[in-house]
Amino acid sequence: MRIKALTLRILSQLKHDRRTLALILFAPLIILGLLYLILTGTGATYDVVAGQAPEAVIEAIQDQDDMDLNVININGNPWTSDETEDGRVALIDAMKEKKAIAAFTISDDLKEVHLYVDGTNAGDAAKVSAVFTKALQEEIKSRQEEAMSDLPFKIDLTEVEVDREYVYGKEDATIFDSYGAALIGIIIFFFVFIIAGINFLTERTSGTLEKMLSTPIRRSEIVIGYVCGFSVLAVLQTIFITLFVVYVIGINVEGSLWYVLLFNLLTAICALTMGILISSLANSEFQMVQFIPIIIIPQVFLCGLFTLPGGWDIVGHFFPLYYTTDGLQKVILRGAGIGDIWLDLLVLLGFSLIFLTLTIRYLKRLRSW
Repeated sequence: MRIKALTLRILSQLKHDRRTLALILFAPLIILGLLYLILTGTGATYDVVAGQAPEAVIEAIQDQDDMDLNVININGNPWTSDETEDGRVALIDAMKEKKAIAAFTISDDLKEVHLYVDGTNAGDAAKVSAVFTKALQEEIKSRQEEAMSDLPFKIDLTEVEVDREYVYGKEDATIFDSYGAALIGIIIFFFVFIIAGINFLTERTSGTLEKMLSTPIRRSEIVIGYVCGFSVLAVLQTIFITLFVVYVIGINVEGSLWYVLLFNLLTAICALTMGILISSLANSEFQMVQFIPIIIIPQVFLCGLFTLPGGWDIVGHFFPLYYTTDGLQKVILRGAGIGDIWLDLLVLLGFSLIFLTLTIRYLKRLRSW
């Protein structure tokens, strides 16, 4: 009977704990669904720019089952050939403008083959190179079979020499080279979120915050004071992590290290203000930890670190980690300057101000109690 009574009491508590029920029932479904999309690549489409190239090769590339490629045929434009340096630069610029994973030109006789690859993701770069080579070999084989159909013997001449150039990244890049830029921001965001949230929660549950609210101090002064205090720790963490990754692990930074530090600092401040805001919804450290599968993990999957279908990519734009990942990858992997990253910086700052404002509003409600 005592076991039954205890079991019923626990079930009764869970019944009224909507946060725990949502965490147990729905959070795993969201996480598993995102993992399925990431690991299977379902619905992921990559753009490829085609300059001068035979239509048969373009069709063969699009018909490959190994990778869903959308070929953007710019044949007829001034940059249809890369035989000159100006043509090469123009083709690469077209690739960057359309945010394509690769660009290529192929002469009509298939003797001149140039492939330009975005190597920021080593796995995708190797995959698109393999698909391209396979499609080219199929076209060469088809032409050979047609030309030698009357011969009494067959000759295998399907080997092809591809002039491959990596626009970003490098051919021998490791997995960490591809994901390291984004992981810096994710790790900073995660730890600052947890530390700030739990510390602010402790201040609230211990009664310290309530005592401060009974004094003439303004709500905005309390929140800004906490943010400034934790920001000192966030700055130190940002500097240590960035310098460790660059000078100890040895990740190659194509752009300015100062931009990397700036992005990591804004990410830390954003995580700080978000952690303080979310902590207002929790009543204990355990409940604060419960927000990790709901707040942090979906952001990791949707931040642009992995290739997802277009609809999920749009959802990622509503999370701050998306702009951290986008900015860090632009600076570290592509060597981008302020003209390319100013929007990401502005959005991160905007998220921080929104979280800060909402926290101040929450304190106003708390004081009215």
